[in-house]
Amino acid sequence: MLMAILGMTSCSSDDDDNNKIIIDPVFPGAHTGINTVTVYGQDLSTTITYVITTNNDGTINLTSPEYSLEVPMMHGSLTLGEYTIKNIAYDEEKGGFYRQYGNDGLTVHFTMGQSDTDYGFSEDSYVLIEDTDNGIQVTNEFKLGNMPHSILSIFKSGTTEENQE
Repeated sequence: MLMAILGMTSCSSDDDDNNKIIIDPVFPGAHTGINTVTVYGQDLSTTITYVITTNNDGTINLTSPEYSLEVPMMHGSLTLGEYTIKNIAYDEEKGGFYRQYGNDGLTVHFTMGQSDTDYGFSEDSYVLIEDTDNGIQVTNEFKLGNMPHSILSIFKSGTTEENQE
């Protein structure tokens, strides 16, 4: 399966510019599916579209759209703004593209109840993007600012559209 996802383009070790990872063509593009978010012990789902773009060094970028979830125990909704996690590298041990991005300086706009502000991600925030038999799966676990609870987001794609860049 690893060879289906990645391949090396160079036979010579002395030409580093040619030692680039080739990304499976299923990754780049817009991926629409169900995003299940566990927050405050509740599983909440919504349909979203992630966009994955590739970089020349073999890493990928993941753009998460703004989305809202109704949180019954809070009698309101939670809205997380759009953000992009950049330079996600393939990790053979994890079997997918993985990045611990909490120290990247990335922020996101968050609203819920009286809270309406930008937050940074805690240092242990991570994303794992896998190519499964059923499509792309994105596991994104993060904390915002000093919030005590982490948010776990698991996305499973249903459809994929190639980027037309």
